[in-house]
Order: sequence, then C-alpha cells, then structure tokens
Amino acid sequence: TSGFAEQDRLNKELMVQQLKDGIRAFDLKLNEMPIDQFNGVHLQLAQFVPALPFETTKQYEDYLARLNQVPGLFDKLIDILKQGEKDKLLPPKFLLEKVVKQCQSIAEPAGEASVFGKPVAKFPDAVPEAERKRLHDAIIAAVDGKVRPAYAKLADFVAKDYAPKGRTEPGLWSLPNGDALYGCDVEQQTTTNKAPQEIHDLGLAEGKRIEGEQAKIATKLGYKDLASMRVALKTDTKTHASSRQEIVDLYKKYIDQMQPKLPELFGLLPKTKVEVLPVEEFREKEASGAQYHQGTPDGTRPGRVDG
Repeated sequence: TSGFAEQDRLNKELMVQQLKDGIRAFDLKLNEMPIDQFNGVHLQLAQFVPALPFETTKQYEDYLARLNQVPGLFDKLIDILKQGEKDKLLPPKFLLEKVVKQCQSIAEPAGEASVFGKPVAKFPDAVPEAERKRLHDAIIAAVDGKVRPAYAKLADFVAKDYAPKGRTEPGLWSLPNGDALYGCDVEQQTTTNKAPQEIHDLGLAEGKRIEGEQAKIATKLGYKDLASMRVALKTDTKTHASSRQEIVDLYKKYIDQMQPKLPELFGLLPKTKVEVLPVEEFREKEASGAQYHQGTPDGTRPGRVDG
C-alpha cells in the first residue's frame, strides 16, 4: 500500500479489520445464530425486492430464478438453526417469538399483494406486452407456490421447535462462550482493547455527565428537574407523531432543512437526494427508529431512509 493515497490506505485498514472481525465471529460460531427481530435472511429477502431493478425482461427472469431458490435457502437456514441449537447458541426466546410474527406477516398476503408479488403489478414499457402475462403468471406461481410456503415453514419451525428453546437471559454472557462473545462485541463496537468493565465504568460516568447537561436544559425550559421533563416528554402528545405518514414527513422536513447546508460542510456530495419511506409493515413494530440503505454508485437508486 506504499503508493496508496491516505484515504485508500485507511480503506484498506478498515477492510482488513472487517475481514478479521468476520473470521473471529465465525470462530465464535456467531453464524449459528443468524436470525433475530432486526436481522436475518427472512427480512433481507423481503427488503431486497424494492431495491432491485425491474426495467427489462431479463431482470424479471432473474427475479423469478431468485424466487425459485427461496425454499432451498430456507431449508439451509433451518439446518443452521438446528446446529446452533445443538451447540446451545440461541437468541433470546422473546426475540424469536417476534421473528415468528414477522415470517407470518410476510407469508400471509398472496399474489400481487405479497411484497414479492408487487413487481408484476405494473410492468415498465421496456417489457414487451407479449412477455408480461407469462412473467406475471410465473412469478405469482413462484410467490404463492414456493416463497410463501417457505416462510410459513420457517415460521412453524421457529414457533414450535426453535423459539421454545431460546435463552431466557438476554445477555450474551448466558451463552456457553458468553465471555468471549461479549469481549468480541466490546472490541468491535468500541474499536478499543479496553476490558468490558472499563467500558462499563466509562459508560456510567458519561451517563452521569450527560444527565447533568440535560438537567440544565430542563431547568432552562421551565421544568422543576430532569425527571419532570422526561415525564412531560413522554406524556405530551405534541412531542409524538400521530401517524406513520407524519413520521415520514418530519424526516423529509429535516432533510430539506439540512440539504442547503451540506456544501458548507462537505466537498464531495451524493449525486442523488436521499429518499424517505415508511418502514415496511411486516417489521415496523420491531425496527429501530430509522435505518439507512445505501444507494448505487451510479445514482440510479438513491440512498433511502426507512422511518
């Protein structure tokens, strides 16, 4: 890397670190716990659909080929879950119960109403009229005959065989190699070699410092103390969105306010604006406040915030 520019050297170091983290995670058998309420192929496949291009017959053919592979993919996933069960590496039971509901909500809608059927609800002009019925019928047949049954099978397995054996303690420490897993997580999340207890003590100190700053703000806003402000924020309807659309509109409002300021702070800007879309209903109850999905380098698909 001697001839690399500084940014390229940094990218290389980050890439190597990510690869090392991946190897370490595999050594710790984290791959045997591949699903939870935030992550897993059961969510990724459904989220993948709106990110795919559907502009040509070939792209629809490729999509059909992918759909036909879903049952086999889920069978392999179940095999991995069974191996994790043997090694006593399971996520918390209450999170796996959420996974069951997610799979069921994805499996339930049929045909074009399914997230997997939406691409054939309307074809682009570039797809010949003569091809549309064939592609439509073949894709819907795959959705209803392969994808949805695969989701139902996974939901049934997790509900009856996997979730009941999930761990009752949420902490990683409760797993057979819990200390090693926790230490690995601490290193990856903090990018330091500090011991977990040291990080914990730092967190307590920072929490105390931040609450001190918050208390000053509470007093300035007319509240008796920080506790009073927290109660008010929790109960005052003015501080909460009243609908899914209002949440999306607020994100858009803040982004519109931010856009004119970006050139003052950054030299290289994205080619396209970021989109804001509501979190899909099949995962909105479990999702975090917002997630970002990177756009394509050529700008044909913009970056996306799910709020």
